[in-house]
Amino acid sequence: MIYKKIIELLIFPLYDLITGSSINSYLKYLDETINLSLEEIKSVQKEKLKQVLLSAKKNIKKYEKVPSHDDPYEMLKAFPITERSDVISKDGALLKEDYNHQGNYHSSSGSTGETIQVYLSNEEYSFAQATQLHWLSWIGYQYGNRIIQIGLRENRSRIKKVKDILLNTDYLFYFEIDRDKRIKRLKKNSMFDNVYIMSHPSILVEIIDLCQEEDIKLQVNGILCFGELLTDKIKAKAEKYFGCKVLNTYGSSEGLMIAAGYKSSDLNLMMQNVYVEIVDDNGVNVPDGQMGHVIITNLNAFNMPLIRYRIGDFAKKSTAMYEDCHIKVKKLSAVAGRDNDFFLTPEGGRHHLFTLSGDFNFIEHMVKQYQWHQREIDLLQLRYIPSEIGLISDDDQNIHRQLVREKLKSEIMRIEYLAVDKMIRYRSGKIQRVINDVNQ
Repeated sequence: MIYKKIIELLIFPLYDLITGSSINSYLKYLDETINLSLEEIKSVQKEKLKQVLLSAKKNIKKYEKVPSHDDPYEMLKAFPITERSDVISKDGALLKEDYNHQGNYHSSSGSTGETIQVYLSNEEYSFAQATQLHWLSWIGYQYGNRIIQIGLRENRSRIKKVKDILLNTDYLFYFEIDRDKRIKRLKKNSMFDNVYIMSHPSILVEIIDLCQEEDIKLQVNGILCFGELLTDKIKAKAEKYFGCKVLNTYGSSEGLMIAAGYKSSDLNLMMQNVYVEIVDDNGVNVPDGQMGHVIITNLNAFNMPLIRYRIGDFAKKSTAMYEDCHIKVKKLSAVAGRDNDFFLTPEGGRHHLFTLSGDFNFIEHMVKQYQWHQREIDLLQLRYIPSEIGLISDDDQNIHRQLVREKLKSEIMRIEYLAVDKMIRYRSGKIQRVINDVNQ
């Protein structure tokens, strides 16, 4: 309790003053708005959207001809969709001329091969940091508790390193160190009573396996997952092994903290942070419950506003109240991952990985990890790491093969099964769920 007061009353205010951040004030803002009714939070979201759009029209040349409208939702329709290709380089096309120089460009992981560059002032970026701390509080985290935060590369800025020290965080560059060093770091963290893990789901599985193999007793009180899809299987494995809550979150390194919840699919939309549209291939909003492209407007970014930004994922949205974490807000469901996770069929079909996720339950107990590789237009290869029971039998392959063909609506698709020792990863370190050699 004393450390909490020191953080809130001294350290964070001093940190914010030195860096130009607003972690302390935004944490208080989130605590206040989280208890609002659905209509109240919609009113907050509408006002923030109006401010972002008017600022963009005034300060960004690209948007100066967008017509004004009293209703920000109507005004938003006139804004073009911002593609990832629009923010690949630091050309400043979307940057305010008199932007806040107390900030940095933040890059995405580059999983799709494109390195996205989005400028955020320190204040704007601190809204994302505050949201992560807010999410950690949902699973019981308090200042002073130990955090193991999994990173993919050693690119920690000085500001982030200071934050790590203040918040008792061990930032583990998972793919920058070998197995022996990972074991040493995990054993060091096993000495703490209250440990919280922030990790990509696929790496969380590797941590669990390593702890089991080396008999490392991590006393984990809560887990926050980010960076990729959290499957029911991984969630159940983590809950069973550590005996704690697992919070699934959805966001990106472009400063977007979009949604969070205790389920693998349905998540609370953070309506204080973002406005979300779900659109078809032509950019037209789809009905509730229908899968479409995720389009995000960041309600906290003014120096380089991300308006109607196609983040590169598919999902469904519902206007029904979602009561989780004692919150009543809109929900985002069936987040299906990157929009390049597609299979093609000889019949001309185009199917997302999400199409097959349910049918994979048939053999999930037979594998530790898996990924699909489309070798040819009529050839899919399922690469998998076998579980302890061994290889997938011929009979199970035949049953699963037919399930896949039915889902893909293709009787002539060939499906092969290949046992491997390790998965192919993106250059970011994350497992590549779909490898496609066929031109799209």
